[in-house]
Amino acid sequence: MSLFDEIKLLKINLRYAWKWKLKEDFCLICQQDFYSMCSKCTHPIECAPVIGECSHIFHLHCIDAWVASNKFCPLCRKKWEVIKYFKYE
Repeated sequence: MSLFDEIKLLKINLRYAWKWKLKEDFCLICQQDFYSMCSKCTHPIECAPVIGECSHIFHLHCIDAWVASNKFCPLCRKKWEVIKYFKYE
């Protein structure tokens, strides 16, 4: 009988993590990281980041609220145009 015959597996806990491929770690409007959520969301899956033509990144809800009264990026003041929407798949 070997040592492995005497080992009994009692429990396995599986965990996973995901990460956006972004050059920034947090939304510069709400100051929350992109793995959390902005104050308008009820779940992180609702709050995906977006990248502007100027390459700045924000939570979708945060930049939508900003653009409602301001058509420019809050950081560089270039006209705000979304070039990429991130999605959970």
